[in-house]
Amino acid sequence: MKDGLPHIGIGYRDTVPAELIDHLTRTIAHEGLDLRVEAAPADEVFAALEWLLPTAVVIFLGKAYFDAFLKEAGKDHYHLLKAGVASLWRACFGDKRTIRPQIVAAAGQVPEAGPYSLAFSIMAEAEDGYCFKLLLEDSIDEGDFGAVTGRFLDFLEAYHATKGETPLVEGIRDVRVVGRTILVAYDSAQGVFRVVDPVPRREKRQSGP
Repeated sequence: MKDGLPHIGIGYRDTVPAELIDHLTRTIAHEGLDLRVEAAPADEVFAALEWLLPTAVVIFLGKAYFDAFLKEAGKDHYHLLKAGVASLWRACFGDKRTIRPQIVAAAGQVPEAGPYSLAFSIMAEAEDGYCFKLLLEDSIDEGDFGAVTGRFLDFLEAYHATKGETPLVEGIRDVRVVGRTILVAYDSAQGVFRVVDPVPRREKRQSGP
C-alpha cells in the first residue's frame, strides 16, 4: 500500500496538541493497516474557497480501507475507527474546545465564520479521481457528531460496495465540483447527505447579475 493512497491518513496543523493525534493513532492502529500521519505548518496560506480550505485536523479514508482492509481485519476495526473519530469532538467542538483555528486564505484574508467547522473534517476517496469531504456544523453537539460521522462511514462502506453506482447522496449531479472535491453535509431533517455548493451565496450575489 505504501506506493498509493493509504488505508487511512491523518493530517493536522502543527499547533494541534500531539497527545490528541497520538491518542487517535493508538486507537485505530492495527496490524496490516497502512496508516500515515502528516503535520503541516499552521501559518501556511491557501488559495481556495472557504469550505475547501484544509481543517486543523482531517482524516482521509482511502477506497482500499473499505475494499481490502476491512475484509481482512473485520468489523472490529470499523468500530475502533468510529470510536477514534468520536473522541475528537471534545477538542474540536463545544464551548470548551481546545482547537480554534483561524485559517488565513490568499492575500492575507481571513474567512468569515461560516456554519461549518474549520477544526475537523473527514475526506474520503471516491470514484474516478474524486473525493468526498464531510462538512460538520461548527455548533454540532457531541451526540450528533458521533451519529453523523458514524453515518458517513456507513455511507462510504455502502458507496464502495456498489462502486459508486447507487445515488446515495442527494444533489450529486446538481452542484458543480471544484478541485475534484465533493462537499457533503448531513441533512438531519431528511436523514440524508446532501451535496454542498462550494461557492458561498454572498459570492454568487457579488459575481452574478
